[in-house]
Amino acid sequence: MIRGDELLSIEWSPVLEGNAKARALEAVDGIAESLRASWRKNKSSAEPDLTVFENPTLSEGTCGLAVLFAYLDRVRSGDDASTAAELLEHAMSKAAAAPMSSALHGGFTGIAWSLAHLQERLGDYKFEDPCAEVDGVLLDYVNRTPWRGDYGLIEGLVGYGIYFLERLPSASAVTGLERVMDRLSEIAVETPQGIGWQIPPESLPERVRKLCPQGYYNLGMAHGVPGVIAFLGASCRVGVAEQKGKSLLAGAVSWLLAQRLDLAATGLFPGAFTPGVKPEPAAGAAWDYGDPGIAMALMIAARGAENPRWREEALAVARHAATRPYEACGVKDAGFCQGTAGLAHLYNRMFQMTGDEVLGQAARFWLEETVSLLRKQTEGAADPGILCGSAGIALTLLAACTPVEPAWDRMFLVSSR
Repeated sequence: MIRGDELLSIEWSPVLEGNAKARALEAVDGIAESLRASWRKNKSSAEPDLTVFENPTLSEGTCGLAVLFAYLDRVRSGDDASTAAELLEHAMSKAAAAPMSSALHGGFTGIAWSLAHLQERLGDYKFEDPCAEVDGVLLDYVNRTPWRGDYGLIEGLVGYGIYFLERLPSASAVTGLERVMDRLSEIAVETPQGIGWQIPPESLPERVRKLCPQGYYNLGMAHGVPGVIAFLGASCRVGVAEQKGKSLLAGAVSWLLAQRLDLAATGLFPGAFTPGVKPEPAAGAAWDYGDPGIAMALMIAARGAENPRWREEALAVARHAATRPYEACGVKDAGFCQGTAGLAHLYNRMFQMTGDEVLGQAARFWLEETVSLLRKQTEGAADPGILCGSAGIALTLLAACTPVEPAWDRMFLVSSR
């Protein structure tokens, strides 16, 4: 099993230089200063929190902003560490004041993840650690069987697994990972093609159930099978429940690769598989759905299982996605989830892992496109969050310009320990 002193950063190199780097850093500065000004105004006001600070969550709220300011502090001097600490404290007080879901990206688990991730990155700032309490709650929750909840990254089992990965090497984290894997094993569906995770019909809205009376299999990183694959790969890499993890992983990768479509001009994988329905390629290319997220999941799986064949499969999917025409990518905005920042960061991360220059070129293209989209906005991004908004954009651009490894992307399973 991985030891505490092995939880180290990998070597990371900036991919932007010269004018492109200057433009990206200017965009980061603009986002950061806008958020700082809003936070100063919020602190000095006797009125209720500004809308931007009402939400304490990881994906959309203040603990996600704390992650941004903690990473800003690592690359430049100033007061960003204190801002990060204040935002974390604010998020924890909000979480204590009202009931929250347990989701990683929309609930208290994400706040605890942020604290676990930032404790050693904020130097002198120490907090009353709520993670032991969260560990206990989640350990009880993921011990429930049969599992009736969501299994995905954003709201379900995979998200809890990401939290426990961040808590390593604690004993509770190991137990949590083992229990998450047990629940995933229990709800896995064995098919002639391998192992998949179905969204059952009883959990679907009525209108969707009519279209998918047998349920369906989600092929997106955020809510589906690729997220499970990336989690299993990350768990195998740290040596937790490795035998069970590798067995599940082999079946899951086999199933996923069997869904590949013979459509070279578009996406290689569908967004979903519904029994009895002809699959169509995913509508776009993004982190949450489409080939780039699938390539990243396969890359994490290949590293965790030390499987060179899966690495080649991942690289082939990534290279195909990287050369897809702009208009076929269906990007919705500059954000991480479905936009240019997410594409840029996935290609950057895979370039750092492989050295493949096709991916490096794609990373630089989408980074510059992200800056261009930001410049076209008359106002800052309406959403300040990491998942879809300005904080995620700033973190992506910062990672492209500095030698500080963006370990924050573990919340998206774009990397692992």
